[in-house]
Amino acid sequence: MANIDFSERLSELMLLNNLNVVSLAKKSGCSKTGISFWVKYNVFPTIKNLIKLADFFSCSADYFLGLSDDSSISNYKKDFCFTERLDSLIKSMNISYYRLAKDLDIDERYFTRWKQGIIPKTEVFITIAKYFGCSVDYLVGRSDIQ
Repeated sequence: MANIDFSERLSELMLLNNLNVVSLAKKSGCSKTGISFWVKYNVFPTIKNLIKLADFFSCSADYFLGLSDDSSISNYKKDFCFTERLDSLIKSMNISYYRLAKDLDIDERYFTRWKQGIIPKTEVFITIAKYFGCSVDYLVGRSDIQ
């Protein structure tokens, strides 16, 4: 598994593709301020911006996040379906939302908010993906391969 942080990966990809902050912002649809902030302070973008970057660079979100050394994305899809995937994973493990909330130390009320369309922070996607042993790309619906 990769041992690299998000800002390193983003900086590396920008350098390899001869992009500065302004050109990446124009081409990816992310803001210049956001890109600068992510590079300088090593904070995660929102999952929507992470997907924009991963789409632009044609790589997996997991590669971007340093969770994988494999940049490829298998069975690529553009279908954000987090809550459906989460429901499916919970059912496949035969656990409850209550159990998941306790195991991950997440307030159970977040699940209701997510089902209402509020999108969790990228760090939460990482935690949930690790818990279920799946990729972030699978969890958000970019890939059918766990």
